Amino acid sequence: MNNTGRADDQEEGLVDHDNFSECNVAAMHQAMYCTVSWTEKPKVSNSSDARRQGLCAPMSCSEMEVALLVKTGLLGIKPNPSWTPRDVDCERIEDDGGSWGAMSIIPGIAALSIVIVGTMYEFIVTVYYTEERKRSLMASKCGRFLVCFSVYSNTKKVFNTRQLPGQLSELHGIRVLSCLWIILGHVDYYANFFNIANRPEFYGRYQKWPFFVIDSFNMGVDTFLVVRY
Repeated sequence: MNNTGRADDQEEGLVDHDNFSECNVAAMHQAMYCTVSWTEKPKVSNSSDARRQGLCAPMSCSEMEVALLVKTGLLGIKPNPSWTPRDVDCERIEDDGGSWGAMSIIPGIAALSIVIVGTMYEFIVTVYYTEERKRSLMASKCGRFLVCFSVYSNTKKVFNTRQLPGQLSELHGIRVLSCLWIILGHVDYYANFFNIANRPEFYGRYQKWPFFVIDSFNMGVDTFLVVRY
């Protein structure tokens, strides 16, 4: 199904997600790109097992109006009579302005700035101050706060393999496995939001039992925290 609501030649007619350029066509009205998440009526499902399609709609329509149109099948993209739209997300031109971009960049810049300042603080204190003065600066409130974000200190802690007396070495292996479980689950989850070539095969995994392990990755977070502390 392409972004105009017409079936194309792709396998199962699946949509090219987030292809906003499909809506940039010469027309009498301004168009917006909408993503529709479908789910079966008797089934309560999460975002990982919902089917998604894209379409272009007039910008004057609200998400509720678009949902009503696709639910009744008037836009011609309803894949199955028993399916119902779970949620509709539309991207308007004004939504893509610089304000949203700046708001998404500011937290990243702030976090990176704190990391740089914390790393430089530890480097300067370690290199240019005496051992007594260094201990005093590191013990201060400001010093303890900045060192928490130091790349040098945190890298040493992450890659420290020293085992204290009385510790179970097996716990380190469980931490690694649970961390890999969490990473695998997040990679699989966010694949739903990107354009992948083998999407029919991707959705087919939902019917196989190994997917149950991947879809339960949030349980790995609890395991990791319990074992860690």
